[in-house]
Amino acid sequence: MSNNRVIGRVIDVGQRDAPSNPDPIMTTDGAEEYEVDRIIAHRVHKKNGFTYLVCWKGYAEHNATWEPAANLRNAQAAMQTYMRSAVAHDDRTAGGR
Repeated sequence: MSNNRVIGRVIDVGQRDAPSNPDPIMTTDGAEEYEVDRIIAHRVHKKNGFTYLVCWKGYAEHNATWEPAANLRNAQAAMQTYMRSAVAHDDRTAGGR
C-alpha cells in the first residue's frame, strides 16, 4: 500500500476554454492603449512621483501593473473614482486614531 495521497488533479481545459485577453486599442497616432478597469492602490516615489496600481479591463487582477500618472491621462474617470475611494478610506481610518 502506498503512502501517497491524491490531493487534487490538474484538468486540461484546452485552448478553446482558456480566457483570452483583449487586443489593445490603436490610437490615431498608431500607439497601443489598453482600457483601465479600475485603480486599486497608489504609492509615491521620490523620483517618479505618484504611481498607481492599475487593473486592466479584460485581464485578471494578477496582471495589474504600476503606472505613472502620465500614463493614465485617458483614464480620468477611473482616476476620479479611485481618488474618491482613497479619500473616503483615509477619512474613515483617520477618525479611528
